[in-house]
Amino acid sequence: MKILIVSDYFNKGGVSYVIYQLIKEWSKNHELSLLFFEKTPLAYDDICSNAYIEFINTKTLIPIRFLNKFINKIIYKNAIKKKLKQYKPDVIISFKTKPNLFTLLANKNIGIKHIICEHGFHLGEKSKKTNRLRRKLYPLATCLCVLTKEDFKYYSFVKNKIIMPNPLGIEKQIHVNDKENIILYVGRLEEEKAVDVFIKALSCIQKDILNKWKIIIAGEGSLKKNLIELTKNLNLCIDFIGYIEDLSFYYEKAKILCLCSKQEGLPIVLIEAIFYECARISSDYIGVNELIDDKNNGFLFRIDDFNDMASKILLLMQNENLRQKITKKAKEKIEIYQVENVMNKWDELFNMIRLI
Repeated sequence: MKILIVSDYFNKGGVSYVIYQLIKEWSKNHELSLLFFEKTPLAYDDICSNAYIEFINTKTLIPIRFLNKFINKIIYKNAIKKKLKQYKPDVIISFKTKPNLFTLLANKNIGIKHIICEHGFHLGEKSKKTNRLRRKLYPLATCLCVLTKEDFKYYSFVKNKIIMPNPLGIEKQIHVNDKENIILYVGRLEEEKAVDVFIKALSCIQKDILNKWKIIIAGEGSLKKNLIELTKNLNLCIDFIGYIEDLSFYYEKAKILCLCSKQEGLPIVLIEAIFYECARISSDYIGVNELIDDKNNGFLFRIDDFNDMASKILLLMQNENLRQKITKKAKEKIEIYQVENVMNKWDELFNMIRLI
């Protein structure tokens, strides 16, 4: 089967990770082409050996707001339409809201089977215009894939939809005895990730306890300098290691993983942490309860409440039996995200859309 994958860019992020895992599996039995809106450094270099890649706009347009957006709409829609006629794929799979919308418009009078994938929580889109377009155009898709039950309910205006888990491409077995006193944060250093809450929470923990642990922040972003400055001001010792493509070494060693976002879809890091037996602490945003059952297989704290977060971190730092208990409980859900099971679900979807 010929598959065309459309997304905005292939950078260092959760959606790119998911696309990469899917491509590695689909390339074994299908002919793949990838179409990205912007040319950026590829998050995974070996992707080129598994699929043909093209970029619509190799140079970012001058940011004149209204003019830029208008020109982008014309460029993207016409370019996608041209590629659809050129590739003649059996199915299109697009990722994220704007690529979904542009591809739906381009495919409107062509009629290729089209699966659209939403990887962010629906409330994350603040534009009223974009939300109106979703309601108008998403019903044209052959099928919509979402990550959470909350999103499934929200998209009631789309007839054909399915909850599709993110694949977890990890095979190595983890041994609990290899764990060290490490607390890990993995993610972009941007405002919506609220990493400052994590740093402030650490400052609330007694120094004699905190000094027995190593704190690692893995990721890059526009707020990195500010966060390093905050760390110094609070007299904390945190290792900012930047973006690391393969974090398995750190996951294997870490006992606790923290996430403090104001909003997420279904974070890959919270799924990876299950496999690597890291106890998970996360902000209580809508949808996270599908990954964490508070006090059972992880801990949740109130968004932006660093004191609440600090109390959960301290609890796990001081109680190793509890930490091991909740990581063991979390592993009961790991099968849902294993690559083989996710790919079987995609095969079922491909068979289903042939009948639509």
